[in-house]
Amino acid sequence: MPSHRVRLSDLKKRRQDRFDLLCEVIPEFLSSGVLGSAEDREVFFDDVALHAAVDAYFLISEAYKAERLQPGHLTEPPKIAAISALVFADFKPVRVKDPAKPLQHPHSINANALLSLYWAAMVFDQKLSPLFQSNFGADSLARYCRILRSIELTSIAAFKADIARGEVQPAYDVLLDHDGTGHASPLSDLPRIDTMILIFELMWDRHGLFED
Repeated sequence: MPSHRVRLSDLKKRRQDRFDLLCEVIPEFLSSGVLGSAEDREVFFDDVALHAAVDAYFLISEAYKAERLQPGHLTEPPKIAAISALVFADFKPVRVKDPAKPLQHPHSINANALLSLYWAAMVFDQKLSPLFQSNFGADSLARYCRILRSIELTSIAAFKADIARGEVQPAYDVLLDHDGTGHASPLSDLPRIDTMILIFELMWDRHGLFED
């Protein structure tokens, strides 16, 4: 199966810049009140998990650039939001404080899915509330959260195994291939990426200027 070699070591500045930005964004998200007040909030920001999520984002994003339908184009906001949502869902930079304790706040279980919408609003240069009110009714939001809760990225399995061991390598082979070739691998995350891009394309007002 075709794979793409991505060197994290060549992306050091972009990875650090994204990490630094999200280190500002996530506390703002937690302070927004979506997940309750500071006193009763059931989740916390895990910067180690964010670091892994950012690296995973760039591994997948760089591999996706070789697979997209229009090579050479900049990564548009829906693609940034989509891949970000996937890595937030898998690596969970917002985590439950006490997994053994039943959650009381209705949104705590969906913290990373809601974070992905908060981040998307920034990427799109849109306000967060219209994303909920206009494009996302309660049922749509529930479906979106269910989709993300089921996500487990498979194309970066080697990276995930190294993260678990605490031994990240400077480069990884990322498996992405198009389903129309007749040689699609079940390990490819391309269908998940395309699904999330479609979701965010429906939400985007096409004015966001955020580039990757």
